Amino acid sequence: MNRLTRILLPGLVLQGVVIGGGYATGRELVEYFLKYGLQGAWQGLCLVALIWSALFALAFVFARSTQSYDYGHFAGALLSRLQYAFDVVLILLMLLIVAVMCSAAGELYANAFGADPVYGELLLALLIISGVMFPANWLGSVMALWSIVLYVGYGALLAACIGRYSSDIPTAFVQAQSAEGWSLSAAGYAAYNLAAIPAVLFTLRGLKSRGEAGLAGVIAGVLAVLPCVMMTFILAGFLPEVLESPVPVVFVLNELSHPALTLFMQ
Repeated sequence: MNRLTRILLPGLVLQGVVIGGGYATGRELVEYFLKYGLQGAWQGLCLVALIWSALFALAFVFARSTQSYDYGHFAGALLSRLQYAFDVVLILLMLLIVAVMCSAAGELYANAFGADPVYGELLLALLIISGVMFPANWLGSVMALWSIVLYVGYGALLAACIGRYSSDIPTAFVQAQSAEGWSLSAAGYAAYNLAAIPAVLFTLRGLKSRGEAGLAGVIAGVLAVLPCVMMTFILAGFLPEVLESPVPVVFVLNELSHPALTLFMQ
């Protein structure tokens, strides 16, 4: 594995973990950022990028220094006896995240095939169960490749929105405002997504030095935020109506009426 791959891999995998159901559908973006105004959203995303880059860098360096490449060793080295209390919180958070992802999958499945959402929820649950049974190296490669596919998807959606709503998007930015509370909301979003760190520890084994670990962490923070920045551009042309949509990306796709892109994104 060459140096560039070693440094980028943790960020690509982390982005795939962080996106989840809420991020991918645009719902988290609305709840934590856009409801504070478009300017507040940009300020919040910049704050998240700074927090993530700093803390991911520290976590990656700590993991390499303590040779903690799985959750058990990492939490034990960091928290000692408090690990068991954190285990309970993490399990509850993971259940919440999986529930959000399954709910979003159900909505997308129903929108794509006109079927009962429960089938989409069950399908994703089975895929999650199957995925954790595969070897870590194989899973890491798949998740990194899938992150690239996500970038392609968001890029195509952004291009379609700019092409169709080239006048509405600049207008939204000119009229952008910031509501009070954006910084606290952004900090909360950044904090609860730190729970994704244990999911990428296995990708750090190839890092050769503390410098590489720190650099990988900084880049990971940027890579994880980049799709959210793209989604902000996408949703900007549909404000304020999109704020009330349960699955904002479906709202955008319905407005675009682009069957091929809709199928690809779902």
